[in-house]
Amino acid sequence: MDDSGHSSFTLLDRECLDIIGKTAASLRKEVEKRTGDATHFPEDIEVIIDKRGLFKVRLKTKAEGSSYKGPMSYGVISMITDQKVLKVYESQKNGNGLEELSDMEK
Repeated sequence: MDDSGHSSFTLLDRECLDIIGKTAASLRKEVEKRTGDATHFPEDIEVIIDKRGLFKVRLKTKAEGSSYKGPMSYGVISMITDQKVLKVYESQKNGNGLEELSDMEK
């Protein structure tokens, strides 16, 4: 997270397929076909903009880091958007809510 309170998350094929319904590779190919440039923002991603959820992320240590010097990005392992689970988390924000959520996922 930076000073603004925002974070960047990286969604790989499995996560994109689970959340958006398409793989990251297929999104990139569609954008490249439509615009001629694979770096444009895919319209399909708009389904997760402003969507509330809990992310399970993978944090890299400095030893695992690459030569990339841009903003820190976190790899998404899973995303929970179930409103019942989110309400439980909201009501239990006492420092151990994530542990309790893990129990719910089993």
